[in-house]
Amino acid sequence: MSYLLRKLNYLLMTLEFLKIYCNSLLVSFKNLRNIIQKLQKEATSADQTTIITALSLLELDQILATQYLAR
Repeated sequence: MSYLLRKLNYLLMTLEFLKIYCNSLLVSFKNLRNIIQKLQKEATSADQTTIITALSLLELDQILATQYLAR
């Protein structure tokens, strides 16, 4: 029985770590979005496509992290 309790405790600690990690990712996403938006103001039209793609991917990652935290 104690083996199962240890495993359960390990899983709970892992989930808590993942929750903290996802929260820090969300903060990083916000910071990255701010940096990319500042760069976008100075970008040429050729760079705009790359910046828009980066923002889209960033938003997708943020949605996935938020969904994970909602579980």
